[in-house]
Amino acid sequence: MDARTRLGAAALGLAGLVGAACSGDDPAAGATTTAGAGAEVVDAFVAAYERSRTASFVIGQTFSRSAGDRGELAYGVRVAQRPPDDRLTVGGGTAAGKVDGLVVRCVTEPSGTSECFDGGAAAADAPVVAAEVEDLRRLVTGDPAPYLVAVDADGCFELTLQVRFPSAPYGLEAMFCFDDASGAPTRVRVDHGEDIVDDTVTDRIRTDVTDADFRVGDLGTLPVPQTGD
Repeated sequence: MDARTRLGAAALGLAGLVGAACSGDDPAAGATTTAGAGAEVVDAFVAAYERSRTASFVIGQTFSRSAGDRGELAYGVRVAQRPPDDRLTVGGGTAAGKVDGLVVRCVTEPSGTSECFDGGAAAADAPVVAAEVEDLRRLVTGDPAPYLVAVDADGCFELTLQVRFPSAPYGLEAMFCFDDASGAPTRVRVDHGEDIVDDTVTDRIRTDVTDADFRVGDLGTLPVPQTGD
């Protein structure tokens, strides 16, 4: 396994999804319990996610969404993270996060003009991350677990939906990647079904985070879907 352990991956905002999502549905045929999947694999996956939310780094990514013959889109994303007070995601004409403990939101209008809003004091980091981690654990544990977790030959964590419920956050299948050295995510791939696949790939990582990394700067352009002729 190389230093950039591939664990394919991650939508990073899960709070509140699990309780509503898992109620009232029957387990899929052949569903497997946490014990059957290997509790140590689940623990390793959850720990890697938690580390990715508590480490400091700046990463450059490309997000793409393909939708079969309906087209595709792609755009660059920059994520700067320095817990507990700073986390900023910029790209695709928007910016979101918190800087110096204050909520930041920026949007680009179709006309091309951009505007940023001060959202006031952000929630404390520790309880927010703890809630995300707990919600993630609920998605990959239980009898049966909503998602089955496995590790492939390259060290990737792969999630497979085995209990159907509305708006499953990781779609039908997902793959999560994290960098061994920094803890940063290196890939997020989610197959939503119906030919819709989201793929976020990291191509730059650094851990020397500075105040300059939390200046919004260029928001990027609004993504435009591309269709084949």
